[in-house]
Amino acid sequence: MAYWVVQTNYDNAFLLLVEQNESWCFKYVTPLTSGIPTHALGTWTIPQVRFIRDDEIIPEVENPEISPKFMRDSNVTRFRGLHVWDTKARQCLEPLVGDCVELLPLECEETGGSPLWAVNVIRVVDCLDHSQSKINYFKSGNIAGIARYVFKPGCLEGQHLFRMPEHNYGWVIASDTFKNRVEGCGLTGLVFELAWE
Repeated sequence: MAYWVVQTNYDNAFLLLVEQNESWCFKYVTPLTSGIPTHALGTWTIPQVRFIRDDEIIPEVENPEISPKFMRDSNVTRFRGLHVWDTKARQCLEPLVGDCVELLPLECEETGGSPLWAVNVIRVVDCLDHSQSKINYFKSGNIAGIARYVFKPGCLEGQHLFRMPEHNYGWVIASDTFKNRVEGCGLTGLVFELAWE
């Protein structure tokens, strides 16, 4: 089975807070996008979000030459580092990965009342075989990136969506089964980059 780094497509719309509130983001979102994943639903305050406008700079994109089309009809978009699912994405993917994620509601007038959920991936898998993988390090000794993934035999059995300690829990890894489910349902907005086969 293959495993994939899964990201949102930069050709699709990003969501921002209706009223920029960095203290809210630091309190509610930052802990979910860096550090060990944790449950948040019990303390989550539902934010009002909006789609980014064509004349705005995307805060998460460092390359200013990337110019998204700002399509608002994709099933998966992005909010402050978290994937966001619409109803179709939730109905398709939750049966497969419901125990791996926590869905945090968002309020968005621009969807015409259709709900959106920020996806907090809470499953952590520590399966990377460091001796067989090709890992690039900073001078400090911290991991800069992984050029070749090799996972320990049998360690990923039944794992379809997870984070890894080696990426400081920031990246989301998906199985072939998850990728096939996304494609079979015709979901838009995700990009898969092969990590290991």
